[in-house]
Amino acid sequence: TTLAVTLYSQGRDWDAAERAFLRAIELSPGDATVHHWYAIYLVARGENEKALAEIRRARALDPLSLVINAEVGWVHYFGRRYEEAIREYQQARAMDPEFPLAHEFLWQAYERTGRFVEAVEAAHRTASLYAWPETPAREFALALRRAYESEGSAGYWGERLAWASRMGRR
Repeated sequence: TTLAVTLYSQGRDWDAAERAFLRAIELSPGDATVHHWYAIYLVARGENEKALAEIRRARALDPLSLVINAEVGWVHYFGRRYEEAIREYQQARAMDPEFPLAHEFLWQAYERTGRFVEAVEAAHRTASLYAWPETPAREFALALRRAYESEGSAGYWGERLAWASRMGRR
């Protein structure tokens, strides 16, 4: 699995990575991690249906993995099935309400579906769970909320970009 991930993420040798993933699955068909990372690879290749089958296989092998459960939604998200992604993220959040990745992914999916009030709430929760010291979570969420309330989605996105720019300069 490590070789396959390195080949696609560092070397961008997609064909060698594919062979390495398939070999890892052949050697360890019951290893949820192999199927999980193969799904991530398939998303990067734009093969979302195959990715969905692999991430579901990973979840069947390790149903209690918070990361795998959240990333079932992530595969839906990149397949532009945002409502399905939201449902999966909510299920992962229900497994552990303190799991920051579920809130972060929800934030992105709520943005994509134009559910900005929920996106603001997820943004605040994400920032507070990650405890980002350089990002005052309350100020960030309030700024997003004010921007959305005064200017709608354009204000929300403008504030989101402004915060990202400020954080990038730190």
